[in-house]
Amino acid sequence: MKRILLSVFACLTLVACGGGHVSPGPGDSGDIDKIDNDPDSITQDDGQLDSSRDLQGDRDPIKPEDDGQLDIPDADPDADADEQEPEVEEDADAEVIDPDVDAGDTDIDPDTCVGPWCEECGTSEHFCSEIVRDSDTGECVEQLLPGFCFINNQCYIMNQPSPNYQCMFCVPDVDPYAFTAIDKAPCEDGNPCTVGDMCSADGHCIPGGPNKCDDNNECTIDRCFDGQGCVNTVQVGRECDPKDKCVSNPQCNAQGECTGYRKNCTDNRRLWDGTVVPNDCTDDLCNKDTGECEFVPNNNSCDDGNACTLNDTCSNGQCIGVRDLCDDGNPCTKDTCIDGPKSGCVHQNNYTDPCDDGNACTVNDYCNGDPLVCAGVPRVCNDRNPCTVDSCDPDTGCVFTPIDGGACNPTGGADACHVNYRCVQGECVGEPRDCDGGHVCKIYWCDPARGCQSRSNFGACDDGNACTVGETCNSEGECKVPDPNLDMYKLDCDDGNPCTHDRCDSLVGCIHTNISGPCHDNDPCSQVGSGYCRAGQCITETRDCDDGNPCTIDSCNPEGGCFHTIHHGSCEDGDLCTVNESCVDGLCVGGVDRDCDDDNLCTIDSCDPRYGCIYAPSGAKTCDDKSACTINDRCDGQICFGDPILCEDNNICTDNTCDPAVGCQFIPNDLPCDDNNVCTYDDQCSEGQCRGISMFEDPVNKVINFWFGTTGNQGHGVNVDGDQTTCSPKGNCAPGLGIDNAFAEISFFFNDAFTNATAAGDNILLIEHEPEINTSGVPYTMNLYWGERIEPVSCDTSSAGCNYGVYPSQLIPACDPKYVFDNTIIRGSTLTAGGFDYEFPVFVVVGKNNNLIPLMLRWARIHMVNVEIAGGVVTSGLGALGGWVLVDELLNAIRAMDKTEFEYPYTKEMFLVYLEMFLKPDLDIDGDGVKEAFSMGLTFQVTTGSIIRPL
Repeated sequence: MKRILLSVFACLTLVACGGGHVSPGPGDSGDIDKIDNDPDSITQDDGQLDSSRDLQGDRDPIKPEDDGQLDIPDADPDADADEQEPEVEEDADAEVIDPDVDAGDTDIDPDTCVGPWCEECGTSEHFCSEIVRDSDTGECVEQLLPGFCFINNQCYIMNQPSPNYQCMFCVPDVDPYAFTAIDKAPCEDGNPCTVGDMCSADGHCIPGGPNKCDDNNECTIDRCFDGQGCVNTVQVGRECDPKDKCVSNPQCNAQGECTGYRKNCTDNRRLWDGTVVPNDCTDDLCNKDTGECEFVPNNNSCDDGNACTLNDTCSNGQCIGVRDLCDDGNPCTKDTCIDGPKSGCVHQNNYTDPCDDGNACTVNDYCNGDPLVCAGVPRVCNDRNPCTVDSCDPDTGCVFTPIDGGACNPTGGADACHVNYRCVQGECVGEPRDCDGGHVCKIYWCDPARGCQSRSNFGACDDGNACTVGETCNSEGECKVPDPNLDMYKLDCDDGNPCTHDRCDSLVGCIHTNISGPCHDNDPCSQVGSGYCRAGQCITETRDCDDGNPCTIDSCNPEGGCFHTIHHGSCEDGDLCTVNESCVDGLCVGGVDRDCDDDNLCTIDSCDPRYGCIYAPSGAKTCDDKSACTINDRCDGQICFGDPILCEDNNICTDNTCDPAVGCQFIPNDLPCDDNNVCTYDDQCSEGQCRGISMFEDPVNKVINFWFGTTGNQGHGVNVDGDQTTCSPKGNCAPGLGIDNAFAEISFFFNDAFTNATAAGDNILLIEHEPEINTSGVPYTMNLYWGERIEPVSCDTSSAGCNYGVYPSQLIPACDPKYVFDNTIIRGSTLTAGGFDYEFPVFVVVGKNNNLIPLMLRWARIHMVNVEIAGGVVTSGLGALGGWVLVDELLNAIRAMDKTEFEYPYTKEMFLVYLEMFLKPDLDIDGDGVKEAFSMGLTFQVTTGSIIRPL
């Protein structure tokens, strides 16, 4: 390939080499009205070297004439294919030397060699072909390289468009010698009154839908004229609806605005003296919905016209001030205020009234001297308390600071009931005198004048003996019982229990000690009328009155005799192999055989009258425990058991249980949960799934039919630089629209992989409209993201619906949009957004692994037409996205790729050569006179989809 590359480098342009090119051919201005959009007029064999497609090995040959040049006759659309085949001169004397060896690999001796094998094969003059030796004939033939087309004596790169037919492209895999139609490629039918034009599968440019030209203005008549486009004609003087009831006699003016006479709403207020002035305490306006004047109170500062008020402020529509007290701080003046706009405070000398000098350490203040001053005599601060330090503070007056801890004498002298007086928190406090003599038969107290006092107590007392009761104080002051030998003064310790020994201890009182031996139980139904002591209890045996008859109720009467009462209920006849017996006239009769079948394969079932059902092991290995909640059921002796099944669906939103009748049950719950989506909140289980509230709007728009624009015409790009007098690419852009799309010259390099990635859901542009969307021209916010389709992957990306994830690079920090267009406007059915201060990345797809290369689109703009809105949601529309990209940004991104990403014949080196040849910058961004950036345009349609989460 180096040989071919040298050939390419030697060509300043592809035209100079006779090679293919993107721009229109000679004589074709590229204007839309000069393009023949009828593919039926195209002779598909034009430029065909050999319609029979003779193959040389695995490649199609291009056969040279004697002069080494390709002899390609001018295409005759009426000629048969066979008539257009180039004539190839045959050499009848050709001698085959070695059909398997190329000329470049054989040393040829010109003195001995004869025939075509003796000629050296030269170099092709076409960069899309190479000269090879025919292994059968030895002749040198020109062979087309894979991935190229040779049409009309021109080389074309894969997906390069025809210079004359916009819906025809070089598609080598279909036909390398004729242009092939690409279905749904964007095109321009030459009619500005259609939008969304697309190529058909047979190469026609099919007009899209009508351009609605709706400017959402009732003052214009919206029409579209062929060759001219949208015309919005203003109807001056036409009655209109200004959507404002405060406007009367509304009519359309010359600027297309609905205007009229606006209602004047002015409020007034009165000053202190009655003067009427405009009310600056209300905001006066007219309600456009009702047409009524509204005077909304404000809180502005104002002037009420009275010098005797301060800080005048609006309140409830009135100007209100605070009365000026006119206090000059001099207690020897009389302060007053005279109302009025020019009067105010008056201060008169006062020689008679008492005053206050503001000093709390003076008393009897009065006005005196010249000038007049308020003065007083010093205040005496003495609280006569030995436990305080007395002082005076000018602000607060007397201060009595407490003293703690020192000895003191109380004011008025000490009393006889306290000793050891000391200062405590400013008080002189003594300790109470202890007058207790310790005698239980005396009462002690303290008299403040005489000190400790006592007298005899003749009441009840405690002699300290726990075994006596009824002690009293006698005349000698002793605490005793009247007669210690009488039982009434002794503590009764008899607990009535024949199995305890009772006594009294003078220190602790009654003590009950357990004893052993016989005891009398006083129960007539006991076996012998007496019992024996055990652990402090008298234990006896009850008389046995059981007569052995299940049909009697046996009991013992209070006299000690047995009674047997006949009953008529169920009974047990003693045969455990019968059931359902009953009592009849005191006899247990009837009954049926007991069913001992346990439905268990692990047992042999039988019955013994003495023991009832008997289940002997059967020796079986497998069984069925009749539970759907076990597996591997087997016998273990007489028991059939299985291993419990694990009912786990790994879903926090279901409660996992097992019903023996049906098996595992997964019952939905409403627990809080985590859906592992950082862009949802308030996650909660619902219908067995964890669902949160998405931070993204739903639905959003997703872009379909996404192409790099192939021209500078309507719908293929936007006015990037804001200048309608310039457009690109030159010769292939509509004048007057100002659409900039220099990238159109190389769009064929990228469109195939780009559109395939969009269709496959691998590279999707998502557009989120914030809730304040409107069609009245009021700006709102629109967010743009790149992402890809997520589950279910079977969803058709070309129709409404499907779930999408967003690339993390499109979010900050996790869920907020990085690329925000906050100036989005919709007027009628036209949407515009972006401008010089906006940017957005575009991912081009390059290489056999479909690498996504981000190119930052600056001065990014979006223009959409035929926008449809339903329920506050944009449901469809046709649009174009555009901006500029630095040339070096694209080239450096390609240079940074590994060469193994490129497949023959489009090597990395050749790819870069083609880009540098075709890509022509059209914008001078930094103003240095050198164009370093190219404009880029993309065309698309939108439908709806859903953003679920970040990827």
